[in-house]
Amino acid sequence: MELQENLRLYNGVSGIRDDLSFGKEQLIFKLSAVGQALGLTPQALGNQIRASFEGELIQIFQDQGSEVEVRLRLSENERESLRSLQTLPIVLPNGGTSSLADLAELTFSRGFDDLKHQNGLLSVRVSADVDSDINNSNIIRDQVARDVMPELVKDFGIKWAYRGKAENQRESVGDIKIALPLSLVMIFIILAWVFRSYLWPLAVLSVIPFSLVGAFFGHWLLGADVTMLSLFGIFGLFGIVINDSIILIVVYQELRAKGTKAIEAAILAGERRLRAVLLTSMTTIIGIAPLLFESSKQAEFLKPMVISISFGLFFGTFIVLFLLPAVLVGIESIKLKFMAIKSDRTDLDIQNTNDVLSSANPHQYVSEDPLIVETLSSLKNTSNKGSAS
Repeated sequence: MELQENLRLYNGVSGIRDDLSFGKEQLIFKLSAVGQALGLTPQALGNQIRASFEGELIQIFQDQGSEVEVRLRLSENERESLRSLQTLPIVLPNGGTSSLADLAELTFSRGFDDLKHQNGLLSVRVSADVDSDINNSNIIRDQVARDVMPELVKDFGIKWAYRGKAENQRESVGDIKIALPLSLVMIFIILAWVFRSYLWPLAVLSVIPFSLVGAFFGHWLLGADVTMLSLFGIFGLFGIVINDSIILIVVYQELRAKGTKAIEAAILAGERRLRAVLLTSMTTIIGIAPLLFESSKQAEFLKPMVISISFGLFFGTFIVLFLLPAVLVGIESIKLKFMAIKSDRTDLDIQNTNDVLSSANPHQYVSEDPLIVETLSSLKNTSNKGSAS
């Protein structure tokens, strides 16, 4: 198969195989130009050959209560002789006869024991093994899909799709694309409920991208492929770095509630929670690090997840201790700016109210309603006191 020949060109690919089960050798006939000119069709020729070897039903009679079929066919010696096949007389549409060798081309080919179908179509499965130390299966699949399969589709009109591990991986990645944003939204909602603010959860979540950088850097440094277990490790990494962030933010808020300035509170929060954050991260990293040096197959299976957690947590720890305090101070400054803008708008509203009340003359309403005069006078006195203060 052409696909198998193309796969042999990739380094690290071995054990290329398919699920075709070859059977006995078969004799294939194809109408020659002479046979077509005489009006024969492949179906008519096949029917005559089948009748000669399997026999044509002539009569059915009863013999002591059993049905007996009478068939007319070649003798056993003729059926087992290739020469008798070549000289087999074939009846032509015009009533004449000719030998099979003059009407068709005979070739030998190995047939199949069974033909597999999928969705009502003939199918064949091609698989191969990839040495992970030499090449990457995901890269090979992408290259085959880009360079090889379009040519095969163009030449043979086939339909193709990746199955097996590739299909399972594609489905898992599709599920993760849904689960990842959903989990981040749920984390944000819970943090917003706990902190009673929409800004502090953003400070917690700001640590996640830097942890991802650490996880992918670890895969690059150790030459490991990003697998499904790597993604599962990243999910666990999110929980650990978020816990470290919450520990520091809670202390920062307590210091701010006592009247400590923002910058000083950020520094003190980092100092007070330094030991707790380091112990949480370092004990986790040291606990799973031995798996990185294990050579057994079970450990090799878990290594991508360990790399994601250990390197991501290592990066995330320094981000929590050094960058997160700066983020907290930045959020405080943004809140102060918004409060200043709101305060300016309030002062402007008070000034506009004073202008309106100053232009009003309460004595002109005496003849109409004494209560209006008293109300306007009290409002002017209140606004004047507010302006003076």
